[in-house]
Order: sequence, then structure tokens, then C-alpha cells
Amino acid sequence: MKGIENSMPAIRVSNQGKRKVMSESFLTTARSWYEIEHKAWEFRTAIGATGEKFLPVMDILEIIMSQSLMLVELRIETVQDMGTAEGFTAPDGSFIAFREDVYKKAHRNDPRARFTVAHEIGHFVLHSNTVLSRVPFGAVVPPYKLTEPQANVFAASLLAPLQLIESYDTVSDLENNFGISHTCAVNRLNRRNNLSKKDSGC
Repeated sequence: MKGIENSMPAIRVSNQGKRKVMSESFLTTARSWYEIEHKAWEFRTAIGATGEKFLPVMDILEIIMSQSLMLVELRIETVQDMGTAEGFTAPDGSFIAFREDVYKKAHRNDPRARFTVAHEIGHFVLHSNTVLSRVPFGAVVPPYKLTEPQANVFAASLLAPLQLIESYDTVSDLENNFGISHTCAVNRLNRRNNLSKKDSGC
């Protein structure tokens, strides 16, 4: 990709606040999966990556979004601070944090870690400075009104957009060409083959 360096800056570990980061879904503006897929394609268009199947998500977040454009601060947190949460995006979009082991795996192009990075970019694009509210206890809420399913769909669409999936592609092709997991590849093929299917990303 033009303009993206192939360097890996030193890891910056932040343990300020000694907080435990929780991962849960919040109520947000209802969005169709098609709308979210379009948002992901707009993001690829903005960074000039509409022709690339394998998207270097860590370079995009770390070098372009954080260092060059200064849109968001990237924080690397300890396992002790993050707990079971692999990533976290501040509701105001000021920072995105990753557990340090996830950060390292993402730089090694681990499919799950890459999806986590794309997922947090999804939160940044879709949910920064928006009204979020907790899901009432016991409430049954459709996934298109929840932050986590929305970010999952964005991540899947960002990593493996339908526009770049060929009619002859197999699950293995998607895994290798887009750097995604087996489950994600299966879901994207299902989405391509049945656009009316209400999948939930990967």
C-alpha cells in the first residue's frame, strides 16, 4: 500500500489507572449490515486500499490513524490491566487500547488479532461520540442495534469486502488472501452467496 511503512515501532505499555477493561455490548443507532459494509468500504476508499485483499490493519491504525493523522491515540496495556478484554475503544474516540499480547500477535498477522484490530477500528468509525446506553437486564435486543455485532460486521467487511471476493473463491482462498480465520471466511462466503442473510460478522 502506498504511503504505509513496513516498520514496527517499539511497544508502549501503559498501566495508568490500573483499570479492568470490560467488553460488553451497548445499545446504539440501528444500522443495517449493508450500511455497515458500505462504511467499511468507504474507509478502505479513504486510505486508498480498494484493490488490496490483504489489509495491513496494524500499519493503518498505528502509522496512518495514530502517528500521521493523529486521529486517535494507540495504547498498549498489560494483561493485568486489560483482563480478558483484547481491545477497547474510548467512547469519545480519543484512544484505542490493545492487550499487549494481542498487539504482538496482530503484528505477526495472526487472524484473530487482526480481526480484533479491525473490530476496534469499527468502534472508532461507528460509535465515537455517539449516544450509547446499557442494555436493560433481560432485554432481547436485535443485533443491528448493538455495538458489538455492528463492530463485528465492520471488521469482517473491512478485512474481506464483498467487492474483492471472487465468484470462484473458496474458504481456503479467503483465509490466505485476506488473512482471516476459517470461521470468518465461511461467514463472508455465506454473505456473498446470500446477501439477504443476516450474519453477524465473524
